[in-house]
Amino acid sequence: MSKRTKELATMTLGKIAAAYLREHGADGLCYPWIFCGCGIDDLMPCDHPSSNCQPARARKATQKDVDAGCECDVGDMIYCEMEE
Repeated sequence: MSKRTKELATMTLGKIAAAYLREHGADGLCYPWIFCGCGIDDLMPCDHPSSNCQPARARKATQKDVDAGCECDVGDMIYCEMEE
């Protein structure tokens, strides 16, 4: 078995997703409709990622985020949809 084949055989969904996100400049994942997000260094802590999770950028929460229903405080790091 080649080194590359061995490497691929041990890849998990989290490792595959993290590699893709890094390659495309994302900071993590988000599921914007339920204000869910995670950073690339703590990817999928829920252990049940949704097919609706999207690449995300990290930013600090604003009062607008809190007012919209985000379970965060102003200044907390949150993960939001990437701008096109």
